[in-house]
Amino acid sequence: MSDLDAEDAGIPNEWGVFIDPLFVHAEILDFPDFVANVLTQAVDTAIDSLLGFLPDWARDLIKSLLGGAINVVRTVLGIPGDIIDWLSHLIGVDLNLFDLLTTALAQHFAQDQPLLHPEDPLLILPSQSAPLALIPVKLPVRDLKVRIDSDEMVLTARVGA
Repeated sequence: MSDLDAEDAGIPNEWGVFIDPLFVHAEILDFPDFVANVLTQAVDTAIDSLLGFLPDWARDLIKSLLGGAINVVRTVLGIPGDIIDWLSHLIGVDLNLFDLLTTALAQHFAQDQPLLHPEDPLLILPSQSAPLALIPVKLPVRDLKVRIDSDEMVLTARVGA
């Protein structure tokens, strides 16, 4: 049975993209960056108010020197989290309770519902009744693949004959 015969019979081909989350890591608050941003704003405000008589380049120089110290604070505050992440990856078990909870919730809700449900054949142009009676233009979808990296999910397919 061809794609068109199946669609005419009311049983079109179906694709479903399901997600199977093995590990979900979500950071609501990145504590080291939060503290570093607060320190940066405090230092900038203090330098601008106390040393306002200096030219802009001199204040920027002082801010850049103190910015290095703030980066050291950021790095030191991030060490415990880095150790926990390293240990989690080493033993293969997540030691973060929040991540365990979000992973369990994601696995529970991702079981039955597809993330995407693309139509096959894919509708390119809908049918038109006036002024000319045109049938819908549809293309078949083949070789549907999903690639996921740390930034995005990319859905690729071969569209056409």
